[in-house]
Amino acid sequence: MLAEINDKFEPRDQRLAFERLSAERGGLQPAPAEAVELPPLEPVYRLLTSMGDRIESELTERVGVDRARQMRDAHDGWGSASPSSYGCAKRTP
Repeated sequence: MLAEINDKFEPRDQRLAFERLSAERGGLQPAPAEAVELPPLEPVYRLLTSMGDRIESELTERVGVDRARQMRDAHDGWGSASPSSYGCAKRTP
């Protein structure tokens, strides 16, 4: 389904979404307010890039913070990586 969603957008749209998410995670810009309408592709990547933290948080409630971190580390962040790696190229205008 993700491939189908990606096919509907230009690579530039995907790159811009990752740039915004990266800037937020790096503390360079705040997350948008809840009521702000996001570009259609962005909510998908916002969900995907937050899944590891969400899973760890839920595990923390069940097995404790130390064990949840151990489990995440043991699986190298759940063994998943982004299929899109744009690196740190110049910002998209």
